[in-house]
Amino acid sequence: MQILHAQFLPQDLCPSQIWLEYEGGGHLFTKVQNIMTHRDMAVELQVHLDQDGHPSLKLMAVAEKSAIKAIRCTWKHPMAPHLLFLGDDWCAGRGNFQWRTMDPLRLFPWYVLLRGSEETVALGVMAQCAAFAAWNVTPRGISLHLDVRNGTSGVQLAGRVLDVATILFCRYERPPMAAARRFCSLLSPEPLFPNLPVYGLITKPTGEPARDRKHLLEECDTLALACNGLTNRPFQILDAGWEDREEELSLAAGELPRRGVRPALTRRLLHDPAGRLPREWHQAAFPDCLDLSLPQVLEEMQRQVRQCADQGFELLRHVSTTEDALHGLFHTPTCAPETWAFARREKTNAELLVDFYRALRHSMGDMLLYGEDLPSTLAAGLLHLCRISRNTSQDSPFAPSLNLHRRINALAFRLCQNGTYYTLDPGPLELSPALGWKGLQCAALLFSHSSTAFFVSLHEQCPLTAKAFRELSRAFASASIGNVQAIPVDWLENTFPEQWTIDGQPLPLKWEDFPLPR
Repeated sequence: MQILHAQFLPQDLCPSQIWLEYEGGGHLFTKVQNIMTHRDMAVELQVHLDQDGHPSLKLMAVAEKSAIKAIRCTWKHPMAPHLLFLGDDWCAGRGNFQWRTMDPLRLFPWYVLLRGSEETVALGVMAQCAAFAAWNVTPRGISLHLDVRNGTSGVQLAGRVLDVATILFCRYERPPMAAARRFCSLLSPEPLFPNLPVYGLITKPTGEPARDRKHLLEECDTLALACNGLTNRPFQILDAGWEDREEELSLAAGELPRRGVRPALTRRLLHDPAGRLPREWHQAAFPDCLDLSLPQVLEEMQRQVRQCADQGFELLRHVSTTEDALHGLFHTPTCAPETWAFARREKTNAELLVDFYRALRHSMGDMLLYGEDLPSTLAAGLLHLCRISRNTSQDSPFAPSLNLHRRINALAFRLCQNGTYYTLDPGPLELSPALGWKGLQCAALLFSHSSTAFFVSLHEQCPLTAKAFRELSRAFASASIGNVQAIPVDWLENTFPEQWTIDGQPLPLKWEDFPLPR
Protein backbone atom coordinates (compact mmCIF):
# COMPACT_ATOMS: atom_id res chain seq x y z
CA MET A 1 0.00 0.00 0.00
CA GLN A 2 1.24 3.47 -0.85
CA ILE A 3 2.13 5.58 2.18
CA LEU A 4 2.44 9.29 2.76
CA HIS A 5 5.93 10.31 1.69
CA ALA A 6 8.40 12.97 2.72
CA GLN A 7 7.85 15.03 -0.42
CA PHE A 8 4.34 15.96 0.71
CA LEU A 9 5.26 19.67 0.80
CA PRO A 10 7.65 21.69 -1.37
CA GLN A 11 11.07 22.03 0.15
CA ASP A 12 10.67 25.80 0.60
CA LEU A 13 7.19 25.40 2.16
CA CYS A 14 5.84 28.28 0.09
CA PRO A 15 2.24 27.90 -1.11
CA SER A 16 1.45 27.55 -4.79
CA GLN A 17 -0.86 30.55 -4.59
CA ILE A 18 -2.32 33.00 -2.09
CA TRP A 19 -5.73 34.64 -2.17
CA LEU A 20 -6.09 37.99 -0.38
CA GLU A 21 -9.66 39.02 0.46
CA TYR A 22 -10.54 42.55 1.53
CA GLU A 23 -13.64 44.69 1.72
CA GLY A 24 -14.70 45.38 -1.82
CA GLY A 25 -12.73 42.67 -3.59
CA GLY A 26 -9.84 40.25 -3.60
CA HIS A 27 -6.57 39.44 -5.35
CA LEU A 28 -4.91 36.15 -6.30
CA PHE A 29 -1.10 35.94 -6.07
CA THR A 30 -0.09 33.17 -8.46
CA LYS A 31 3.62 33.94 -8.26
CA VAL A 32 4.37 33.49 -4.58
CA GLN A 33 7.38 35.41 -3.28
CA ASN A 34 8.66 36.50 0.11
CA ILE A 35 6.79 39.80 -0.21
CA MET A 36 3.70 40.34 -2.38
CA THR A 37 1.86 43.64 -2.75
CA HIS A 38 -1.51 44.72 -4.06
CA ARG A 39 -2.78 48.28 -3.84
CA ASP A 40 -1.98 49.49 -0.29
CA MET A 41 -1.66 45.94 1.09
CA ALA A 42 1.22 43.50 1.41
CA VAL A 43 1.67 39.87 2.45
CA GLU A 44 5.06 38.57 3.61
CA LEU A 45 6.24 34.98 4.08
CA GLN A 46 9.19 33.84 6.18
CA VAL A 47 10.43 30.24 6.38
CA HIS A 48 12.15 29.16 9.61
CA LEU A 49 13.71 26.01 11.05
CA ASP A 50 13.73 25.55 14.82
CA GLN A 51 16.60 23.98 16.76
CA ASP A 52 15.11 20.51 16.18
CA GLY A 53 14.80 21.07 12.45
CA HIS A 54 11.01 21.53 12.34
CA PRO A 55 10.11 23.87 9.47
CA SER A 56 7.59 26.65 9.95
CA LEU A 57 6.14 29.36 7.73
CA LYS A 58 5.38 32.76 9.24
CA LEU A 59 2.74 34.81 7.43
CA MET A 60 2.37 38.55 7.99
CA ALA A 61 0.11 41.18 6.45
CA VAL A 62 -0.14 44.96 6.41
CA ALA A 63 -2.56 47.49 4.96
CA GLU A 64 -2.83 51.26 5.09
CA LYS A 65 -6.52 51.97 4.40
CA SER A 66 -7.93 48.73 3.02
CA ALA A 67 -9.76 46.42 5.44
CA ILE A 68 -8.47 42.84 5.11
CA LYS A 69 -10.91 40.00 5.73
CA ALA A 70 -9.03 36.77 4.96
CA ILE A 71 -5.93 35.18 3.45
CA ARG A 72 -6.02 31.74 1.85
CA CYS A 73 -2.89 29.73 1.12
CA THR A 74 -3.02 26.76 -1.27
CA TRP A 75 -0.43 24.03 -1.75
CA LYS A 76 -0.97 22.01 -4.93
CA HIS A 77 -0.06 18.40 -4.28
CA PRO A 78 -2.00 15.22 -5.12
CA MET A 79 -3.41 13.36 -2.12
CA ALA A 80 -3.12 9.59 -1.81
CA PRO A 81 -6.67 8.12 -1.89
CA HIS A 82 -6.29 5.94 1.21
CA LEU A 83 -5.38 8.72 3.66
CA LEU A 84 -7.39 9.41 6.81
CA PHE A 85 -7.86 12.96 8.13
CA LEU A 86 -8.54 14.40 11.58
CA GLY A 87 -8.87 18.00 12.72
CA ASP A 88 -9.93 20.00 15.74
CA ASP A 89 -13.14 22.00 16.27
CA TRP A 90 -13.55 25.76 16.55
CA CYS A 91 -14.48 25.53 20.22
CA ALA A 92 -16.07 22.75 22.29
CA GLY A 93 -16.80 19.48 20.51
CA ARG A 94 -20.29 18.39 19.51
CA GLY A 95 -19.63 14.66 19.15
CA ASN A 96 -18.36 15.04 15.59
CA PHE A 97 -14.66 14.20 15.95
CA GLN A 98 -13.62 11.42 13.59
CA TRP A 99 -10.81 10.07 11.44
CA ARG A 100 -12.35 10.14 7.96
CA THR A 101 -11.45 9.63 4.34
CA MET A 102 -11.33 12.45 1.81
CA ASP A 103 -14.15 15.00 2.01
CA PRO A 104 -13.42 18.19 0.01
CA LEU A 105 -16.19 20.07 1.85
CA ARG A 106 -14.87 19.31 5.32
CA LEU A 107 -13.06 22.02 7.29
CA PHE A 108 -10.39 21.24 9.87
CA PRO A 109 -10.09 24.10 12.39
CA TRP A 110 -6.61 24.91 13.69
CA TYR A 111 -4.77 21.76 12.62
CA VAL A 112 -5.14 18.68 10.44
CA LEU A 113 -3.52 15.26 10.78
CA LEU A 114 -3.06 13.07 7.71
CA ARG A 115 -2.58 9.39 8.46
CA GLY A 116 -1.04 7.01 5.92
CA SER A 117 -0.39 3.34 6.54
CA GLU A 118 2.76 4.01 8.56
CA GLU A 119 3.23 7.77 8.84
CA THR A 120 1.41 10.85 10.10
CA VAL A 121 1.80 14.31 8.60
CA ALA A 122 0.61 17.21 10.76
CA LEU A 123 -0.14 20.79 9.69
CA GLY A 124 -1.30 23.49 12.08
CA VAL A 125 -1.01 27.05 13.30
CA MET A 126 0.86 28.01 16.45
CA ALA A 127 -1.08 28.91 19.59
CA GLN A 128 -2.36 32.45 20.20
CA CYS A 129 -2.32 33.34 16.51
CA ALA A 130 -4.15 36.38 15.08
CA ALA A 131 -6.59 34.48 12.85
CA PHE A 132 -9.28 31.84 12.98
CA ALA A 133 -7.59 29.16 10.89
CA ALA A 134 -9.12 26.21 9.03
CA TRP A 135 -7.60 23.62 6.70
CA ASN A 136 -9.28 22.06 3.69
CA VAL A 137 -8.07 19.00 1.79
CA THR A 138 -9.03 18.00 -1.76
CA PRO A 139 -7.62 15.30 -4.07
CA ARG A 140 -5.43 17.98 -5.67
CA GLY A 141 -3.97 19.71 -2.63
CA ILE A 142 -4.48 21.42 0.69
CA SER A 143 -5.55 24.96 1.61
CA LEU A 144 -5.40 27.06 4.76
CA HIS A 145 -8.02 29.78 5.27
CA LEU A 146 -6.98 32.50 7.72
CA ASP A 147 -9.92 34.63 8.84
CA VAL A 148 -8.71 38.03 10.10
CA ARG A 149 -12.05 39.82 10.33
CA ASN A 150 -13.20 42.17 13.06
CA GLY A 151 -16.75 41.03 13.71
CA THR A 152 -17.91 40.27 10.17
CA SER A 153 -16.04 43.28 8.76
CA GLY A 154 -12.46 43.64 7.62
CA VAL A 155 -9.74 44.52 10.11
CA GLN A 156 -8.38 48.07 9.78
CA LEU A 157 -4.64 47.74 10.38
CA ALA A 158 -3.82 51.38 9.54
CA GLY A 159 -0.22 50.49 8.72
CA ARG A 160 0.29 47.99 11.55
CA VAL A 161 2.08 44.76 10.61
CA LEU A 162 -0.13 41.84 11.59
CA ASP A 163 1.54 38.54 12.52
CA VAL A 164 -1.30 36.49 11.11
CA ALA A 165 -0.06 32.99 11.92
CA THR A 166 2.96 30.74 12.11
CA ILE A 167 2.29 27.53 10.21
CA LEU A 168 4.02 24.36 11.34
CA PHE A 169 4.58 21.20 9.27
CA CYS A 170 5.77 17.91 10.77
CA ARG A 171 6.09 14.29 9.66
CA TYR A 172 6.14 11.39 12.13
CA GLU A 173 6.84 7.69 11.90
CA ARG A 174 5.03 6.86 15.13
CA PRO A 175 1.49 5.90 16.21
CA PRO A 176 -1.10 8.61 15.49
CA MET A 177 -1.78 9.53 19.14
CA ALA A 178 1.92 9.90 19.88
CA ALA A 179 2.28 12.00 16.73
CA ALA A 180 -0.69 14.17 17.69
CA ARG A 181 0.65 14.73 21.22
CA ARG A 182 4.09 15.67 19.96
CA PHE A 183 2.64 18.04 17.36
CA CYS A 184 0.36 19.77 19.88
CA SER A 185 3.34 20.28 22.20
CA LEU A 186 5.08 22.13 19.35
CA LEU A 187 2.01 24.25 18.57
CA SER A 188 1.77 25.31 22.24
CA PRO A 189 5.34 25.57 23.57
CA GLU A 190 4.40 27.38 26.82
CA PRO A 191 1.33 25.65 28.30
CA LEU A 192 -0.21 26.50 31.67
CA PHE A 193 -1.19 23.73 34.11
CA PRO A 194 -2.57 23.38 37.64
CA ASN A 195 0.06 22.32 40.15
CA LEU A 196 -2.16 19.38 41.18
CA PRO A 197 -4.89 17.35 39.44
CA VAL A 198 -8.30 19.03 39.52
CA TYR A 199 -11.54 17.21 40.40
CA GLY A 200 -14.74 17.64 42.37
CA LEU A 201 -18.43 18.57 42.08
CA ILE A 202 -20.38 21.18 40.14
CA THR A 203 -23.25 22.46 42.28
CA LYS A 204 -26.28 23.94 40.54
CA PRO A 205 -28.84 26.21 42.21
CA THR A 206 -32.04 24.38 43.09
CA GLY A 207 -34.28 27.18 41.86
CA GLU A 208 -35.49 27.75 45.43
CA PRO A 209 -33.26 30.42 47.05
CA ALA A 210 -34.62 29.64 50.51
CA ARG A 211 -33.05 26.17 50.50
CA ASP A 212 -29.97 26.81 48.36
CA ARG A 213 -27.73 27.44 51.37
CA LYS A 214 -28.65 24.05 52.79
CA HIS A 215 -28.21 22.41 49.38
CA LEU A 216 -24.76 23.99 48.98
CA LEU A 217 -23.52 22.67 52.33
CA GLU A 218 -25.08 19.23 51.79
CA GLU A 219 -23.15 18.77 48.56
CA CYS A 220 -20.03 20.11 50.26
CA ASP A 221 -20.33 17.48 52.99
CA THR A 222 -20.98 14.74 50.42
CA LEU A 223 -17.87 15.76 48.51
CA ALA A 224 -15.72 16.02 51.64
CA LEU A 225 -16.83 12.57 52.80
CA ALA A 226 -16.22 11.02 49.38
CA CYS A 227 -12.70 12.48 49.41
CA ASN A 228 -11.92 11.68 53.03
CA GLY A 229 -8.20 11.15 53.54
CA LEU A 230 -7.09 12.55 50.17
CA THR A 231 -4.25 15.04 50.41
CA ASN A 232 -5.17 16.82 47.16
CA ARG A 233 -8.51 18.36 48.14
CA PRO A 234 -11.46 18.59 45.70
CA PHE A 235 -13.11 21.66 44.20
CA GLN A 236 -16.78 22.54 44.50
CA ILE A 237 -17.75 24.76 41.56
CA LEU A 238 -20.80 26.96 42.01
CA ASP A 239 -22.49 26.78 38.63
CA ALA A 240 -24.08 29.71 36.79
CA GLY A 241 -26.86 31.25 38.85
CA TRP A 242 -24.91 31.73 42.08
CA GLU A 243 -22.66 34.61 40.99
CA ASP A 244 -24.90 37.51 42.15
CA ARG A 245 -26.01 36.01 45.48
CA GLU A 246 -23.67 37.60 47.97
CA GLU A 247 -24.75 35.61 51.04
CA GLU A 248 -24.21 32.26 49.34
CA LEU A 249 -20.89 33.43 47.85
CA SER A 250 -19.66 34.53 51.24
CA LEU A 251 -20.82 31.24 52.74
CA ALA A 252 -19.07 29.21 50.05
CA ALA A 253 -15.80 31.13 50.22
CA GLY A 254 -15.67 30.94 54.01
CA GLU A 255 -17.33 27.64 54.98
CA LEU A 256 -16.22 25.26 52.23
CA PRO A 257 -12.49 25.45 53.06
CA ARG A 258 -13.29 24.74 56.72
CA ARG A 259 -15.01 21.55 55.59
CA GLY A 260 -12.04 20.49 53.43
CA VAL A 261 -13.35 21.63 50.04
CA ARG A 262 -11.84 24.23 47.70
CA PRO A 263 -14.42 26.86 46.56
CA ALA A 264 -14.79 27.76 42.88
CA LEU A 265 -17.13 30.11 41.03
CA THR A 266 -18.69 30.29 37.57
CA ARG A 267 -19.00 33.68 35.86
CA ARG A 268 -20.35 34.75 32.47
CA LEU A 269 -18.06 37.75 32.28
CA LEU A 270 -19.09 39.40 29.00
CA HIS A 271 -22.84 39.11 29.54
CA ASP A 272 -24.58 42.20 30.96
CA PRO A 273 -28.27 42.11 29.99
CA ALA A 274 -29.28 44.18 33.02
CA GLY A 275 -27.09 47.07 31.87
CA ARG A 276 -25.19 47.39 35.14
CA LEU A 277 -22.15 48.68 33.28
CA PRO A 278 -22.15 51.85 31.12
CA ARG A 279 -24.14 51.54 27.91
CA GLU A 280 -21.19 52.69 25.78
CA TRP A 281 -19.28 49.59 26.94
CA HIS A 282 -21.77 47.30 25.17
CA GLN A 283 -21.59 46.03 21.61
CA ALA A 284 -23.65 48.15 19.27
CA ALA A 285 -25.07 45.13 17.42
CA PHE A 286 -25.57 43.04 20.59
CA PRO A 287 -26.54 45.32 23.48
CA ASP A 288 -26.67 42.47 26.06
CA CYS A 289 -22.94 41.83 25.69
CA LEU A 290 -19.83 43.84 26.43
CA ASP A 291 -17.45 45.01 23.71
CA LEU A 292 -14.09 43.42 24.47
CA SER A 293 -12.27 45.73 22.05
CA LEU A 294 -12.60 48.55 24.62
CA PRO A 295 -9.76 48.92 27.15
CA GLN A 296 -12.20 49.85 29.91
CA VAL A 297 -14.03 46.54 29.42
CA LEU A 298 -10.81 44.58 29.85
CA GLU A 299 -10.03 46.61 32.97
CA GLU A 300 -13.47 45.78 34.37
CA MET A 301 -12.95 42.08 33.63
CA GLN A 302 -9.63 42.19 35.46
CA ARG A 303 -11.32 43.90 38.42
CA GLN A 304 -13.95 41.16 38.58
CA VAL A 305 -11.31 38.43 38.46
CA ARG A 306 -9.36 40.08 41.28
CA GLN A 307 -12.60 40.38 43.26
CA CYS A 308 -13.20 36.62 42.96
CA ALA A 309 -9.68 35.95 44.21
CA ASP A 310 -10.11 38.42 47.08
CA GLN A 311 -13.37 36.70 48.09
CA GLY A 312 -11.42 33.50 48.61
CA PHE A 313 -12.33 31.49 45.51
CA GLU A 314 -9.53 29.25 44.29
CA LEU A 315 -10.82 28.64 40.76
CA LEU A 316 -12.75 30.84 38.33
CA ARG A 317 -14.73 29.15 35.58
CA HIS A 318 -15.72 31.60 32.85
CA VAL A 319 -18.36 30.41 30.41
CA SER A 320 -19.95 31.49 27.10
CA THR A 321 -17.08 33.88 26.37
CA THR A 322 -16.83 33.05 22.67
CA GLU A 323 -20.59 33.14 22.19
CA ASP A 324 -20.92 36.50 23.96
CA ALA A 325 -18.01 37.96 21.97
CA LEU A 326 -18.66 36.56 18.47
CA HIS A 327 -22.28 35.31 18.59
CA GLY A 328 -21.80 32.04 16.76
CA LEU A 329 -19.67 33.56 14.00
CA PHE A 330 -17.69 30.33 13.56
CA HIS A 331 -20.24 27.79 14.79
CA THR A 332 -24.00 27.71 15.35
CA PRO A 333 -24.77 31.16 13.89
CA THR A 334 -27.26 33.22 15.87
CA CYS A 335 -29.67 35.87 14.63
CA ALA A 336 -27.03 38.50 13.95
CA PRO A 337 -26.74 41.41 11.55
CA GLU A 338 -25.11 40.49 8.26
CA THR A 339 -22.38 43.06 8.85
CA TRP A 340 -21.16 44.16 12.26
CA ALA A 341 -17.90 45.18 13.90
CA PHE A 342 -16.49 45.98 17.31
CA ALA A 343 -16.18 49.59 18.43
CA ARG A 344 -12.47 49.47 17.66
CA ARG A 345 -11.59 47.77 14.39
CA GLU A 346 -7.79 47.69 14.49
CA LYS A 347 -7.59 44.13 15.85
CA THR A 348 -8.90 40.81 14.56
CA ASN A 349 -11.45 38.65 16.37
CA ALA A 350 -8.70 36.22 17.30
CA GLU A 351 -6.47 38.99 18.68
CA LEU A 352 -9.31 40.39 20.79
CA LEU A 353 -10.01 36.99 22.35
CA VAL A 354 -6.31 36.38 23.05
CA ASP A 355 -6.05 39.83 24.66
CA PHE A 356 -9.05 38.96 26.82
CA TYR A 357 -7.50 35.66 27.98
CA ARG A 358 -4.21 37.41 28.73
CA ALA A 359 -5.96 40.08 30.76
CA LEU A 360 -7.63 37.41 32.89
CA ARG A 361 -4.36 35.56 33.37
CA HIS A 362 -2.56 38.71 34.54
CA SER A 363 -5.24 39.27 37.20
CA MET A 364 -5.82 35.74 38.47
CA GLY A 365 -3.36 35.82 41.37
CA ASP A 366 -3.19 32.29 42.80
CA MET A 367 -6.54 31.27 41.32
CA LEU A 368 -6.88 28.65 38.61
CA LEU A 369 -8.56 29.71 35.37
CA TYR A 370 -11.04 27.34 33.76
CA GLY A 371 -12.53 28.22 30.36
CA GLU A 372 -15.58 26.70 28.72
CA ASP A 373 -16.29 26.61 24.96
CA LEU A 374 -13.11 28.45 23.98
CA PRO A 375 -11.14 28.28 20.71
CA SER A 376 -8.54 25.69 21.67
CA THR A 377 -5.52 27.11 19.85
CA LEU A 378 -6.21 30.70 20.88
CA ALA A 379 -6.58 29.81 24.58
CA ALA A 380 -3.64 27.40 24.80
CA GLY A 381 -1.10 28.61 27.33
CA LEU A 382 -3.46 31.24 28.80
CA LEU A 383 -5.61 29.16 31.16
CA HIS A 384 -5.15 26.07 33.30
CA LEU A 385 -8.24 24.08 32.33
CA CYS A 386 -10.55 23.98 29.34
CA ARG A 387 -13.81 22.13 28.85
CA ILE A 388 -13.77 20.40 25.46
CA SER A 389 -17.39 19.32 24.89
CA ARG A 390 -20.64 21.21 24.83
CA ASN A 391 -24.10 20.08 25.83
CA THR A 392 -26.80 19.17 23.38
CA SER A 393 -30.24 20.77 23.54
CA GLN A 394 -32.02 20.00 26.78
CA ASP A 395 -35.23 19.64 24.76
CA SER A 396 -34.03 16.25 23.54
CA PRO A 397 -35.28 13.29 25.59
CA PHE A 398 -31.87 11.75 25.03
CA ALA A 399 -29.93 14.80 26.24
CA PRO A 400 -28.13 13.01 29.15
CA SER A 401 -26.90 10.14 26.97
CA LEU A 402 -26.02 12.39 24.03
CA ASN A 403 -24.05 14.68 26.35
CA LEU A 404 -22.12 11.70 27.66
CA HIS A 405 -21.43 10.56 24.10
CA ARG A 406 -20.04 14.01 23.29
CA ARG A 407 -17.76 13.92 26.32
CA ILE A 408 -16.29 10.53 25.43
CA ASN A 409 -15.87 11.50 21.77
CA ALA A 410 -14.13 14.76 22.71
CA LEU A 411 -11.88 13.02 25.23
CA ALA A 412 -10.71 10.45 22.68
CA PHE A 413 -10.00 12.88 19.87
CA ARG A 414 -8.70 15.83 21.90
CA LEU A 415 -6.67 13.85 24.40
CA CYS A 416 -3.55 14.95 22.48
CA GLN A 417 -4.14 18.47 23.89
CA ASN A 418 -4.15 17.32 27.51
CA GLY A 419 -0.81 18.21 29.04
CA THR A 420 0.25 20.06 25.89
CA TYR A 421 -2.26 22.96 25.64
CA TYR A 422 -3.69 22.85 29.19
CA THR A 423 -5.52 20.29 31.31
CA LEU A 424 -8.68 19.10 29.60
CA ASP A 425 -12.08 18.72 31.18
CA PRO A 426 -14.20 16.35 29.05
CA GLY A 427 -17.26 17.86 30.75
CA PRO A 428 -19.04 16.90 33.96
CA LEU A 429 -20.60 13.50 34.44
CA GLU A 430 -24.22 14.43 35.10
CA LEU A 431 -26.13 12.08 37.35
CA SER A 432 -29.73 11.99 36.11
CA PRO A 433 -32.82 9.79 36.37
CA ALA A 434 -32.34 8.89 32.70
CA LEU A 435 -28.87 7.43 33.24
CA GLY A 436 -28.36 6.90 36.94
CA TRP A 437 -24.96 5.88 38.26
CA LYS A 438 -25.01 2.66 36.21
CA GLY A 439 -24.94 4.68 32.99
CA LEU A 440 -21.95 6.67 34.24
CA GLN A 441 -19.81 3.85 35.66
CA CYS A 442 -17.64 3.20 32.61
CA ALA A 443 -17.18 6.89 31.85
CA ALA A 444 -16.27 7.63 35.48
CA LEU A 445 -13.65 4.89 35.37
CA LEU A 446 -12.18 6.29 32.14
CA PHE A 447 -12.29 9.99 33.05
CA SER A 448 -10.78 9.48 36.48
CA HIS A 449 -7.88 7.50 34.97
CA SER A 450 -7.04 9.86 32.09
CA SER A 451 -5.16 12.66 33.96
CA THR A 452 -7.83 15.14 32.86
CA ALA A 453 -10.02 17.18 35.17
CA PHE A 454 -12.87 15.11 36.60
CA PHE A 455 -16.14 16.72 37.70
CA VAL A 456 -19.49 15.25 38.64
CA SER A 457 -22.89 16.94 38.86
CA LEU A 458 -25.35 15.29 41.25
CA HIS A 459 -29.14 15.22 40.94
CA GLU A 460 -31.60 15.43 43.83
CA GLN A 461 -34.03 13.03 42.16
CA CYS A 462 -31.29 10.43 41.72
CA PRO A 463 -29.50 9.99 45.06
CA LEU A 464 -26.33 7.94 45.23
CA THR A 465 -26.66 4.44 46.62
CA ALA A 466 -24.02 3.22 49.06
CA LYS A 467 -22.36 1.22 46.27
CA ALA A 468 -22.41 4.18 43.88
CA PHE A 469 -20.96 6.42 46.59
CA ARG A 470 -18.07 3.99 47.14
CA GLU A 471 -17.38 3.84 43.40
CA LEU A 472 -17.49 7.63 43.12
CA SER A 473 -15.11 7.89 46.07
CA ARG A 474 -12.66 5.54 44.32
CA ALA A 475 -12.94 7.59 41.12
CA PHE A 476 -12.16 10.78 43.04
CA ALA A 477 -9.15 9.07 44.62
CA SER A 478 -7.79 8.13 41.19
CA ALA A 479 -8.47 11.59 39.78
CA SER A 480 -6.73 13.25 42.72
CA ILE A 481 -3.48 11.49 41.83
CA GLY A 482 -3.45 11.72 38.03
CA ASN A 483 -0.13 10.94 36.37
CA VAL A 484 -1.52 8.24 34.07
CA GLN A 485 -1.80 8.18 30.30
CA ALA A 486 -4.98 7.03 28.59
CA ILE A 487 -4.96 6.17 24.88
CA PRO A 488 -7.96 5.21 22.71
CA VAL A 489 -6.82 2.15 20.76
CA ASP A 490 -9.69 1.92 18.26
CA TRP A 491 -10.10 5.66 17.56
CA LEU A 492 -9.12 5.27 13.89
CA GLU A 493 -12.22 3.13 13.32
CA ASN A 494 -14.64 4.16 16.07
CA THR A 495 -15.95 7.63 16.99
CA PHE A 496 -16.98 6.20 20.37
CA PRO A 497 -13.87 4.18 21.31
CA GLU A 498 -14.32 1.07 23.44
CA GLN A 499 -10.73 -0.17 23.51
CA TRP A 500 -8.42 1.93 25.69
CA THR A 501 -5.12 1.52 27.47
CA ILE A 502 -4.18 3.14 30.78
CA ASP A 503 -0.40 3.37 31.14
CA GLY A 504 -0.15 0.59 28.58
CA GLN A 505 -2.60 -1.75 30.35
CA PRO A 506 -5.80 -2.68 28.45
CA LEU A 507 -9.01 -1.07 29.65
CA PRO A 508 -11.88 -2.39 27.50
CA LEU A 509 -15.10 -0.46 28.04
CA LYS A 510 -18.49 -1.81 27.07
CA TRP A 511 -21.14 0.67 26.07
CA GLU A 512 -23.92 -1.87 25.37
CA ASP A 513 -26.07 -0.47 28.17
CA PHE A 514 -25.48 3.09 27.07
CA PRO A 515 -28.93 4.47 26.05
CA LEU A 516 -28.65 6.23 22.69
CA PRO A 517 -31.50 7.06 20.27
CA ARG A 518 -32.05 4.42 17.60
